[in-house]
Amino acid sequence: MLEQKFPRAAVFFVVAFGVPVLLSLLTGGNFDRGVQIGVVMGIIFAVMSQYFEPVPS
Repeated sequence: MLEQKFPRAAVFFVVAFGVPVLLSLLTGGNFDRGVQIGVVMGIIFAVMSQYFEPVPS
């Protein structure tokens, strides 16, 4: 699944988006700020995932 570009980018985006949002919910922080940080991190990680392709075996 992670050999294809778009599913790999989606997985990276969801994980990078979810971490700040969950941390803001668990620590009682500002939810809106967690979403903003999550979107930025998600985009950065989704773009970076395109440069680190798995090696075919």
